[in-house]
Amino acid sequence: MEIIVSLGVLCVLGVQKTRLKIVA
Repeated sequence: MEIIVSLGVLCVLGVQKTRLKIVA
């Protein structure tokens, strides 16, 4: 369960970074 949650958080952070790159 902890592993799944950590992967989910990493995915969310990655999406946010990609969005920032696209906006910039």
